[in-house]
Amino acid sequence: MKSSLILAVGKYDVRLDGRDLESPFSNGRETWENFDALEGRISLPLVQPALEELNKIIKYEIDPSKKITDLSKIYILASEQAKAGLKSREKDTIWFARIIRRILESRWKIKTTKIEIIRLTDLAFPAVGAAVKKLEKNLKSEEHIFLKLEGSLPFLSMAVLSRLVLRYENRVRMIRISDDSRAFEDYNSIRELLRIMRFRNAMNLIESFQYSACIPLFGEDEDESQVFRFLTAWKNMDFELAEYLQQNRLSPEFQRMFQGLFEVPRSIPGGLRELFHNMDMQLKTGEFVDVLGRLYSFRENILKYGLSRIGGYPLDKDSEEDGRAAHMAFLDRNPALLDYLRSRREGGGKLRYEEMTFRVLRWMLRYYARTDETTRRLYSLLNRLDEALEYRNQTIIGHGFRGCSRVILEDKLKMETSKVMEYLNSILKLMDIEAGPSPFDRANRLLLERFAARS
Repeated sequence: MKSSLILAVGKYDVRLDGRDLESPFSNGRETWENFDALEGRISLPLVQPALEELNKIIKYEIDPSKKITDLSKIYILASEQAKAGLKSREKDTIWFARIIRRILESRWKIKTTKIEIIRLTDLAFPAVGAAVKKLEKNLKSEEHIFLKLEGSLPFLSMAVLSRLVLRYENRVRMIRISDDSRAFEDYNSIRELLRIMRFRNAMNLIESFQYSACIPLFGEDEDESQVFRFLTAWKNMDFELAEYLQQNRLSPEFQRMFQGLFEVPRSIPGGLRELFHNMDMQLKTGEFVDVLGRLYSFRENILKYGLSRIGGYPLDKDSEEDGRAAHMAFLDRNPALLDYLRSRREGGGKLRYEEMTFRVLRWMLRYYARTDETTRRLYSLLNRLDEALEYRNQTIIGHGFRGCSRVILEDKLKMETSKVMEYLNSILKLMDIEAGPSPFDRANRLLLERFAARS
């Protein structure tokens, strides 16, 4: 069972004959030195009920075949101030910790190797936090981290909570001993603070379309986690996964929220709309090299779609081989176009018109532009993208290692980035494709409204 228990020791954790010990340090040491004679008279008023409650949690909520003795480790936090004055040291709980360890071994049959005393030599809050931080490497693989903090010093309780609850959240669980528990109130307060922080952090990330970064903020099975997985798939244009998540993982509430916003594109116009809004996101977040990648796909697909509208060029073939065969069949049916392509020269030689390259498709578009005004305008609009897309070949998404900034993109496109989407939208409209408002902006607004209400 991959679970650990942390016991924070306070001045009321050990009693002798049912009475609290006046000095945890002096009386605790005396009791420890006479432990064998006094053991039957020693009681643990807070640890005992905590262990009994933990046994129930393990049996009924985790694994009925397991019990306390199956814990990976028990950490006992106790103070031992080496540099403190005599008066402060009288409050140290190191002897209580040793007594508790012996009783865990004798009465609860817990192996000595599973119990570790963590000595706190400095009770300043930062020092206690640093001591708790050292535990984190031992706790990171634990499925459950149980805390007994009742009766401990307030700052010790808060140091444990502030580090472990914020770090491990849903894996951390307080063992409640009484209804009137300051430590439990602190625990609930920190969990509420963490809940608010999660939603606030998510809101900041949503505004910059960083959906994947929101996923770790929520539990694996939480509705919000599934929403951000869906949005991440959609943003990545993984439409098959996005559709699956939308239909099978989103709660009814979120399915209603996103109804009409997302649809799997079944045609080139649908794909171009998605690509358009995807580029809009990348421009807003300043991911300019990714804009070049999407712009490259936009130009090629709008070119094919324009040829299909004007000359009936074939689209959507299942394989490259089928596409090449359809390409040549199209040219054979259009002998004037074929003759035109045969007469073209490219790169110091004849144009290899039998290949479905961008250069061949652009020569085809130029052929139709001679006699058709719409095609002429499309040809002109697409040509303005050439310099930027030639530069794209030198970047990390092409064949080189160069990057792309706002300044570079504006220089290559010969327009401000604030005008890019308007320019691309004019190309879509020329092809009778209505982009409409951004579905991602709408999704963001809906999520921000919902999260604001919960934080």
